[in-house]
Parts: sequence; structure tokens; C-alpha cells
Amino acid sequence: MGRHFLSPPRDEIALRQTIQAEGPITSLEALKPIQEKWGVDGASMALYLYLLQRHSEFFEAVNRESATPCPGSAGATLLLVPGLYYQERPDLGGDGEVVLLAARACGFEARRVSTLSLGTVQDNARILARELKECGEGKVLVASLSVGALQVRHLLAGLEADQPPPFQGWLNLGGTPFGAHAIERMLNTKTRKMAGRLLARLQGLPFAAVEESLPTHPLWQHPFPELRGIRAVTVLPIPLEGHVQKPLQSRFAEMKEQGPTDGMVLLAESIPPGEVYPLWGCDHLLRTSSAGEAIYRLLRWFRRELAT
Repeated sequence: MGRHFLSPPRDEIALRQTIQAEGPITSLEALKPIQEKWGVDGASMALYLYLLQRHSEFFEAVNRESATPCPGSAGATLLLVPGLYYQERPDLGGDGEVVLLAARACGFEARRVSTLSLGTVQDNARILARELKECGEGKVLVASLSVGALQVRHLLAGLEADQPPPFQGWLNLGGTPFGAHAIERMLNTKTRKMAGRLLARLQGLPFAAVEESLPTHPLWQHPFPELRGIRAVTVLPIPLEGHVQKPLQSRFAEMKEQGPTDGMVLLAESIPPGEVYPLWGCDHLLRTSSAGEAIYRLLRWFRRELAT
């Protein structure tokens, strides 16, 4: 009989107390000795506690917002940048439909950017730029899922130094703004790379789109673009080993020795500039009821921020 989970449930309260007893976590570098002593679950808890402390004022402000619909118009548009395979695999949630519904319930005019479901980062960034222009002078909140974060990053990297950003808010939901470390593992041998190329061909996915997701791709070897005039928030999913869903379990198992991971990225290496909302207990797919509550709270927070 196959296993449904990578590990049994843990006493998370006891784990939290154990990690807190190690003393204050003052940097991401402190995660390594914690992982050596307590494993990936201990390091994941340490990362969560570190981000809670570092972004405490923001986290508390968001959690003061109600996780409910908000009547009236937000006076802003939300553009949703979906993930890869969002048309072929809507069951994975990459179409962001749940985010669009919540955004409309919070008063935003909300729509999905018509990116290519099997497209490259560069092609889809051009589509995003065009649809941002169509928004005119109104306030815009961009919400991105998974690889959509790379498309936002590529668009920002192409702006001139004195060019104002085409949007005022960015909600990065479990994104891969520095590339997907899981792709490195998928292509790290000649045999794996050949298999990856064949799989991409069978799926109709340009292999260039796969390669663009590598953290080592030339596009991502420059400093992260400055977010001038943009309120940026990253929702960072932080799972324990036992939280990881079936589709990501093999990737999590391969990556866990390198540090906390959501099954797609190494979390400590995937935090862009801006505020961070650590989302406990779920992997890259964001399958937890607390994700829905966080999205409502964050949308209401952004509504308030964009109104000022």
C-alpha cells in the first residue's frame, strides 16, 4: 500500500516551543544549524517564526482586517497573472479563479490576464504589459501565482529608470520570483534533461519555458528590480513535511535537505523585496482554508492602501 503523506502529523505546538528554546532567530543563515539539529521541519518552523518577527507590524495589520467580503467599489482593478498549465490543469488552481472571486467580493474590478497557458515568461510578460496599458490611469493591483511572479519581474526589469510602474500593488501568491529550484532537480543530469525535453514536447510546452524557470537562467542573474511606487506583498507558504500534497511530495523529498521548501522553491532563497505574509501549513499549491482567509484579509488591506 502506497503512502499518502511523507510523514505522520506532528505536534506543532511542541515543535514551535522546541525551536523557540533555541533562542532568537536573527537571520536566514541561522536556519542551517537548526536544520542540522532538528531537520527540515525544525528549519521550516524557524523560518516561519523569523518572518513573523521581521514582518510583525505588517502581519498584525493584515490580520486585523476581516476575512469577509467588502461592500462598495475598491476604485481599483486587480489583474491576475495565472500559473503554468492554468488552462490544462484548472484542478491545480493556477487559474486563480478563487482569487478573482474574492477580489470581486472585495470591490475590485478583477480579471485574468490572457497569458499563454503553455507560454514562455518573455512572451507572457509582453501580454501582461499590453493588458496593463489597457487599464489606463486607474489604480491597479497585480496578483500573480507561481511562475507568474517571473513574468511580473521580467516586466519590471524592462522599465526605464525614470519610468513609473504600470501598477501600484503586487500580491505574489506562492510565486517563483527567483526561479523554481525544483526545475533544477528535474534537469540536473543528461538523462533527466532529455526526459524533461520529451515531456515538454508531448505537453506542447516550449522547452524554453522550462529553462526560463531555472534560477540559473541568464534572465535572473541581475539584481531584483526596484519596486519604486509599488506596495509589494509575498504570501510565502511554509509546510511541514506532513503537510505536503501528493503532487509535490517527490519534489519536496528531493529538496528538503537543502532547507525549507514548498515543493517548488527553496523558501529562504525566494523572498523578493517588500512585505512577507508567512502562510503556515501548506505547500506551493496553497491548499488550506487559511489561504482563503489570508487572501480576503490581504485584499481588504490592499484596498485600504491603494485608497491613500
